[in-house]
Amino acid sequence: MNLFIVTSPFQYICANEARHAFKATNNILLYITGSTKKEKKQVYQLISETDDWQLIIETSRKNRTKNISKAIKEIKKKEPIETIYYSEYSKLIQQLIKKNIPAERHVYFDDGTMTLFDWEDFIEPKKTISRRKKLSDLVLKMNGVRPVGNIPFFENTILFSIFDIETPKKNEHQIVKNNLLELKNIYSSKKEQDVIVFIGQGNIDEKNRLDGDSYIKLIKDCTQKSDEEVIYIPHRTESAQLTKRIKDETNVSYAEFSMPIEVELLRRGKKPARIIGLCSTALFTLKMLFPETKIELIKAGNSEKEERIYKLLLEQLK
Repeated sequence: MNLFIVTSPFQYICANEARHAFKATNNILLYITGSTKKEKKQVYQLISETDDWQLIIETSRKNRTKNISKAIKEIKKKEPIETIYYSEYSKLIQQLIKKNIPAERHVYFDDGTMTLFDWEDFIEPKKTISRRKKLSDLVLKMNGVRPVGNIPFFENTILFSIFDIETPKKNEHQIVKNNLLELKNIYSSKKEQDVIVFIGQGNIDEKNRLDGDSYIKLIKDCTQKSDEEVIYIPHRTESAQLTKRIKDETNVSYAEFSMPIEVELLRRGKKPARIIGLCSTALFTLKMLFPETKIELIKAGNSEKEERIYKLLLEQLK
């Protein structure tokens, strides 16, 4: 059997792409639920529209040690596992599963722009993951699970990514392009209408990020001269106060989407003539789905992390 680990709607989209690209059969889906009801609803909807899983295991990040230990024991009943498909390379849950579930092959798929970090920081240099915490490790052992300790890079690892990953060590890494073919096949509409899309940014008003006033001004400046409908796609963490300001103070069509932006635009027949965003993964996925679209990448803040994301995405969008 094969094991797919997902924690978000976008990860599920990539996992489903991998399932078809690698022609995987007899598949287990491990869904580690997110923190918001909206996120869970989107994943449940995606599962219902693409369902062909032999087993679905749902668990939570809450009471992590207990819940993940239980999930690992359930998965082990289905051994042997041929391939583990996962994202979030260095996260504890994924490392625990890799430590305790032997597999012939690992396939890493995207978790948004974090893929670019994971590639540079862990995968390309084939870095060993180390994690030791006495109390947590003791609890894991009491639950019959091996702690992470040291996990060397797994040589039979394939990177399955929407991004154009380049490396001078081509003989040392297996890289397969994710062209989002299943997404197009399932949701594409024959009817198309040109629109402008503004992708909302999270964490507005936080340290080293845009403040609310500057964000509202940015939306106005980027959209006020447009002849086409401007659809504003809110970030899932957007505050109610900021939502009210955008609706009251700008002329954008505020989208009340129930599914990821890629799915919604495809099935509604909305063809972006221009996409504006602040370091969002959706800039890249939408560029793949709509190749003729003009992309405008805006820097979201001045922190070291934001600067790095901006440069990495700018390079990918060339």
